[in-house]
Amino acid sequence: ESAAAVEFFTEFIDENPYNHYAWFNLGVSYSRLGDHEKAIDAYDYCIAIKEDFSSAYFNKGNALANMAKYKEAIDVYKETFSYEKADPNALYYIGECFENLEDYDNALVYYNRCVKIDPNYADAWLAIGIVLDAQNRLTEGIHYIKKALDLNPKEAEFWYVYAEVQQKLGFHEEAGDAYATVIELGYEHFDIWLDYSDLLMEAGHADTAIIMLQEGLKKFPEVAELHYRMSALLLENNKKQEALVYLQNALSLDYEKHNELFEYAPALKDNNAIVEVINTYKKQ
Repeated sequence: ESAAAVEFFTEFIDENPYNHYAWFNLGVSYSRLGDHEKAIDAYDYCIAIKEDFSSAYFNKGNALANMAKYKEAIDVYKETFSYEKADPNALYYIGECFENLEDYDNALVYYNRCVKIDPNYADAWLAIGIVLDAQNRLTEGIHYIKKALDLNPKEAEFWYVYAEVQQKLGFHEEAGDAYATVIELGYEHFDIWLDYSDLLMEAGHADTAIIMLQEGLKKFPEVAELHYRMSALLLENNKKQEALVYLQNALSLDYEKHNELFEYAPALKDNNAIVEVINTYKKQ
């Protein structure tokens, strides 16, 4: 679809080289194809023809941010403010660029400006909480994460952040409830099962952690990471035979990821039986 659109707008521009809408739409089509450099060129032509076309600056900022050119992106987003009043989306994206640059103070300035204009901008409230966490101001940050959840209680990603924060603060029960909510809301990735079982281990509920991982494995039987983690948990609980079965499953699914086992349980590097099993698969 986007490739056909590129062709259409390119031909249209051959006939109408000064049509700023055509250049803008060509940029959008390239952006959809992930060709950010060509998209930026098209937005530049659009801006050259119609200098106050703020959507072109905004989209050019997005393209630069997608290329991790955050400083340039910030400057381009700011250009939009010359032609229209500050838009909450632009303020949010500027905040995100500063956050990616680890300039947390400026990130907070822009996220705060965003929610001042649009108090219902849940992503910005969440972002403030995440940035405060990055600044080791987690107890402050949790209020902002709660605010995001109040605005958007059905958002699994928000509950996930909330769970991780509660876990960091040592509130195991609240974290467990939040992880359970993430799963209830139909979260689609396997990492939740690793993090939830991790919390249960931390809280001293090894049996429940193992049951939880089994649930995850039912949903994602082909994910090596879950098999590696299961083998580690079983080893910690002295279930060596079972652990080796999961380790062999994991190695046959994805040998390369066996380092995740050692990252989770560094002591296993000294476990000869485990190292031997891993080495057998290395040769295959």
